[in-house]
Amino acid sequence: MLTRRQFTAAATAGAFAPWFRTLAAGASAAPPAKQPKACILLWMPGGPSQHDTFDPGPGSNFGSIQSSVPGLEVCEHLPKLAKQMHHLALIRTMDTKDATHDSAVYLLSSGYKKGAGGVRHPHLGSTVAFEFADPAAELPAFVSLSHPYPELDTPGYLGAKWAAFATHPGRGVPDVAPTGTLTAGAVTDRAALLAQLSKEFVSGRPGTAAAAQATTVESASRLMRSSKLRAFDLTLEPEAAHDLYGTTPFAKQCLQARRLVEAGVPFVQVACAPEESKGQGRTYWDTHTETAKVLKDVLLPVLDQPMAALLADLKDRGLLDTTLVVWMGEFGRGKQSVGHNSKNWTAALAGAGVKGGVACGSWAKPDTFRPVGVGDLFATIFTALGIDPAKEHVLKGGRPMSIVDGGGAAKPVEEVLA
Repeated sequence: MLTRRQFTAAATAGAFAPWFRTLAAGASAAPPAKQPKACILLWMPGGPSQHDTFDPGPGSNFGSIQSSVPGLEVCEHLPKLAKQMHHLALIRTMDTKDATHDSAVYLLSSGYKKGAGGVRHPHLGSTVAFEFADPAAELPAFVSLSHPYPELDTPGYLGAKWAAFATHPGRGVPDVAPTGTLTAGAVTDRAALLAQLSKEFVSGRPGTAAAAQATTVESASRLMRSSKLRAFDLTLEPEAAHDLYGTTPFAKQCLQARRLVEAGVPFVQVACAPEESKGQGRTYWDTHTETAKVLKDVLLPVLDQPMAALLADLKDRGLLDTTLVVWMGEFGRGKQSVGHNSKNWTAALAGAGVKGGVACGSWAKPDTFRPVGVGDLFATIFTALGIDPAKEHVLKGGRPMSIVDGGGAAKPVEEVLA
């Protein structure tokens, strides 16, 4: 128990002490704050097949099985996910009109066509981080656990403060502990001195480069001193958790994502990109040859267990109501999952703000087809998270830029919203 004098001394002398906020919080009798919303993006690089995942039918490589939702069937090789379908909402009529990987990835990462408006648009994760980040947070607001397209994990016009923090699950965060004879106190003193020098340097040099450098150093210094680094340590999870998720890289990412959201990170990006899928004529979900074999032996098993475990684990921990899980790639596939298809593919949502057990339309049923564009999808995601999709950012010079392409013209898919 701290005496009043000890607490006052800590408060006045610990401007750079990472444990001050913990002491202050411990001295308060206020109830814990309500769990803020978060988002986990499960990205399927290459374009996942809607036919052989969540919208089976004529043109699929495999049969279908009944899910936990009466009348809703999924691919027979997703047995674990079939049991979690009551949490998922499927938008089966995505129509995004871009079937070229590079430009489509940019489009589905940011919600805008590349080059639109002559600006670099922020990644979805940067926008969510900008909206939800706690200024006093010690962990990054946007963590990317897999990097098939690292050049696209950028904050765009929002600035370096909202850039993705790239790391790999299971490896922790490198270079955060003092080396040699350095003590933690010496590192804190050096960080304080560097912060002061950076502040003086930036004040006399207006522009983004110097400010970005100072922001990066400040964030790194805060992270180095944080006890919340434990959120990156998968060895702290019990064996039962590893058994639940599995042992693949995607499984580790999903488990890591849950730990990070639990620790207060607003946005985590995960990519299901199994190395086994690389080979002649194919990369990740970009299936062009030996499609059925690759799907059955690699892609579908790698997806099934970890994603099902993530949904179940979030639910069991009371986190699913505040965590939006988004599953998608840059487009879908043609019949038998060969070729690119941007006109009628599937995106899936679960958790915060979403009505589970819903499937909107189907590529195989033209009478149910309602085209959902990128703007509509992003408006749905933001609405589910409680962010106004009509909101605008103000760029330099006072220029407004909507967070959703089309602004108020974009319409959320109301059928999937709770």
